[in-house]
Amino acid sequence: ALDTTNINFPRNKFRNLMDKCKTLCLEVIPEKTNGMNRLSKYLYMSDENLKISKRLEKNHYNKLIQLVDSSKHLLKMSKPYLDSMRPTILSFYIEMEKQFRDAEKSKAINYFPEADFQKYAVENNYEIIQLEKAQEQIDWVVKLDLSFEKSLELLEKSIDNFKDKDSELDVVKRYKEQNLALSQGELLKDSILILRNTRMANKIDSIIKIKSLFIAIGAG
Repeated sequence: ALDTTNINFPRNKFRNLMDKCKTLCLEVIPEKTNGMNRLSKYLYMSDENLKISKRLEKNHYNKLIQLVDSSKHLLKMSKPYLDSMRPTILSFYIEMEKQFRDAEKSKAINYFPEADFQKYAVENNYEIIQLEKAQEQIDWVVKLDLSFEKSLELLEKSIDNFKDKDSELDVVKRYKEQNLALSQGELLKDSILILRNTRMANKIDSIIKIKSLFIAIGAG
C-alpha cells in the first residue's frame, strides 16, 4: 500500500513489463484465498484453562486491554471475544494495528500495487499464478506448531513492542530511499517465514525455466 503523492511509483513501466511477460506472479490471488474467512476458524480456543485473562501475566493483560480500548482497527472489533482468542492471532492483530496507528499515513494511502497489477492482468487476459496456497498463508499467521506457552511469549513481545519506535519498519520511508532491507529482528528468524520464502523461491525457479514472469511479492 502506497501514497503515490509522496512516492513516484512507475506504474506504466511495470505495465509495459507485464505486457512483455503476459504472466503475472503474486504471493496469493486475493479473491481465491478469502483470507479472513479462512482465518476465522482458528481465531478462538474453547478450553477454559487457556483463557487470555487467566494465562497472560497481569501487567501484560492490562496493557493488552489498553491497546484494545484505544484501537481503531482489528483489535477494536475483537474486544467482545478477546478472552478466547488464540495468542498468535492477537499478536498478528497487534502488528497490523501498529502498521496503521499513524492516522495521517493511513489516510494518505491511495494505491495498492498488487491489486492494480491483478486488475490489469485480468483486463488483458494475462495468466495469473499464485505462489502460495491459502492454507500456507494461514499457517504462517496462526503458527499452530508453537506451544501455547511460546505463543503467549510472542504475544507479550508484541504488546511490549507496540510503542517501541525502534522496532517499527517505516516501509514508505524505506521505499523512498530505495532501501528494502528489513529489520534484523525476530521476523527474519521466524522458521515459518523462512519456509515460506524457500517454498516460493523454488516455485519461481521452476516456472521461469519455461516462461517469463512479472513477479510482485512483498519485501519480507
